[in-house]
Amino acid sequence: MLWANDSLTEDEILSFSHLNRTEILLASAADFTVALQFQTNPYETYIKRALIMQLLNFVDNALADYDRAIEVDSENPEAYYCRAELNFSKGLDFCNDYKKSIDLGGGINSEMEKGCK
Repeated sequence: MLWANDSLTEDEILSFSHLNRTEILLASAADFTVALQFQTNPYETYIKRALIMQLLNFVDNALADYDRAIEVDSENPEAYYCRAELNFSKGLDFCNDYKKSIDLGGGINSEMEKGCK
């Protein structure tokens, strides 16, 4: 699995050189999908897979994973913030998630802050 190793050897890194960015991201997403089958608290895995989906511009998949992360831990501001940030970047409604993130102790984004006034 690409994400499972904390450190890769030079040979392992070079073995990925024939892959393009999309292939690496898709392989990473697949690894996270497998990992979800074995976790009792999959919050971080949903967040990481959502971020990958976001990078691939698979907006619906990313939003679904943020939703799943919130189902697992509704008191963590990170998923609300990330979902707000994605919706903001796509011109969709983001204020409720952004405000929830702030209420839970999440960080402030000056651009989103302006958009919610």
